[in-house]
Amino acid sequence: MGTLGCINDMMQRDKENRQLRKRNRDRMKETRNRLIDIRNKTDLADVSPEEWEEIQRQIAQKEATDSEQLFRLKFLVLASIGGIVLLVFILYLIFF
Repeated sequence: MGTLGCINDMMQRDKENRQLRKRNRDRMKETRNRLIDIRNKTDLADVSPEEWEEIQRQIAQKEATDSEQLFRLKFLVLASIGGIVLLVFILYLIFF
């Protein structure tokens, strides 16, 4: 009787998983179609060359600030790790 319950439970889970996969496929199709529609509706022909230059300048500026912040973060992490290693080394020399 115990084995039969396990088999029924497994069959029920398989049925639920099939339904979930079908629902997920449908959702992915809807999302894909929505993104395709958005891409087809976007028209960039009305953007002037000056606006393009401004957009490119803003993108370059954002990339520069992001890379600078990343460098500062890396430096801060390395400095803190170095400080901890130095502190552990000093404590090791004092107590051992």
